[in-house]
Amino acid sequence: KCSSVSPCRQPWYYGWGFNLPRGQALLDKWNQIPDSTDILVTHCPPLGFLDWVPKKMQRVGCMELLNTVQRRVQPKLHVFGHIHEGTDTSAQY
Repeated sequence: KCSSVSPCRQPWYYGWGFNLPRGQALLDKWNQIPDSTDILVTHCPPLGFLDWVPKKMQRVGCMELLNTVQRRVQPKLHVFGHIHEGTDTSAQY
């Protein structure tokens, strides 16, 4: 049995969209992700996932991305980069 999969990548990566300040400007970018996305690929991690910076004692992932992924898009798979200081792998089922 075959099923269709709808992939989406962060289209503004080469325009350095992940360096936008947190808040509405970044949320406007995340709102471009279609609701029907099954596989999402982003450069930055959502808040709380592989985003710990020990030297600063803080998480630096994106809250707007977390809300977009958990509340609206809910992809089957979200692949994202990690913060270099917080290298690790993680899987949730």
